[in-house]
Amino acid sequence: MIYGYSRVSDKMMNDESQIEKLKEYRCDEIISEKVTGVAEDRKLVDLIENQISEGDKLVITDVTRFARSSIQAILMADQLHKKGVDLVILNLGIDTTTPAGKMVFNVMTAMAEFEREQTKERQRRGIEHAKKQGKHLGRKASWSKEGLESALEEYQETNKSVKEIVSVYNIPRSSFYVELKRREITRKK
Repeated sequence: MIYGYSRVSDKMMNDESQIEKLKEYRCDEIISEKVTGVAEDRKLVDLIENQISEGDKLVITDVTRFARSSIQAILMADQLHKKGVDLVILNLGIDTTTPAGKMVFNVMTAMAEFEREQTKERQRRGIEHAKKQGKHLGRKASWSKEGLESALEEYQETNKSVKEIVSVYNIPRSSFYVELKRREITRKK
């Protein structure tokens, strides 16, 4: 199946010229979208994630109609590649059914992989830096440290069930068990 996709970024704009080019390419189905502001291209995302499948082809008239940024374009192109979908970008002459188009597409997917790895590395360095500075990572705990200390003490001193203790101090059971294990706390007999 050959899907055509047209997009305009303003409800007052007209996508007839895009649709005409897609009809000339003989697309089986044309998805037209009018997206305003920074809203995500919902129809395109739905098409890529749910409708389009291996052996299909996605045709767009202009790379600027495909994505809002080069990174987004590369990531979506990579997603199509992984699904076995060919991509045609008319204004750039890219057609992944041709050797030259495949080469350009492979460069795009390599760039996507490179960007993902760079993002992971920046994130890893940021977390490492925050840890060295003693900053708390993750979301703020919904319970108090004092409550946890009291709950752990009560666990050691009484025979109350963990369920009873954590409900009194409003502590998640999983957090309580993590602390028990980390501190190697057992009940006093």
